[in-house]
Formats: sequence, structure tokens, C-alpha cells
Amino acid sequence: MAFTIVTRRPPLTGRRAVLSACIILLATTACSSSTPTGVMCTALYAYGISLKVQNAATGAPITDSATVVITDGSYVESYDYLGAPGQPTSGLLSAAGERAGTYSISIRKNGFAPYDTAGIEVTRDVCHVHTVQVTANLDPRSGG
Repeated sequence: MAFTIVTRRPPLTGRRAVLSACIILLATTACSSSTPTGVMCTALYAYGISLKVQNAATGAPITDSATVVITDGSYVESYDYLGAPGQPTSGLLSAAGERAGTYSISIRKNGFAPYDTAGIEVTRDVCHVHTVQVTANLDPRSGG
């Protein structure tokens, strides 16, 4: 058994055809903008680094009063607060928003040994950066 679909509308041409195609693409892919390459990109704002800071001995999140510096050449982001104790976002930090590069991270907190790492490579595609997950385990030290 074969089915035939019959339409009484003339085919869309010109601007109406382009508009219809755009509406269909937006509805099916939730895309919001187009790059010069013609690739449709989402409106998502992606961070290059997702940093989790925790106590190496206990696994507990490190919260306020930590200084975090993230650099890529002359580009610098710095933070002095990692969330209130007991909150789900404590010890979590998103950085390098939509910025590819090779990053270094330096963390200082009283009562913990300094934490330094380098060579964190954040890449991107045509639309967004690819997030790199980093867990910084800070070693407690005696004497403050």
C-alpha cells in the first residue's frame, strides 16, 4: 500500500523559503546563530575550565578565603572566593569563558601548601570551547 501526500500550496521560493528553513532549523536544533562557515551554533556560553578545589586529605571542598589565579600569557583571571561552606557550589569555579588557550592555575589558601599547575590546554571548535575538568587537591600543612 503506497501513500501519496498532496499539497495545495505552491512551493516556497526566495525569502519565504529561507525563512521557513531557518524556522525549521531553529525548532529542531535549538540553534541561535550562524558562523561564517554556515555552522549553526547554540547560545550556550561555555567555560574553558571547570575547577574543583578540595582538601587532599579529606576530599572536602575548599571554600572562602582561597586565592585562585588562572593565566594564559598576559591574560589573567583571579578569584578570592570559592563559595559558602555547605553549599552545593562550594569549591567549584568556572573560568576562561569562551576562551581557548594554554592555562596555568595557582591557588593559595592559609593552612594549605601552595598549588600550582600548568599546561592546561583548552581547545575550541567552530562554536565553543571544550571544557577541561581540573581537580585541585590542596595538601593541608601544619603551622598555618
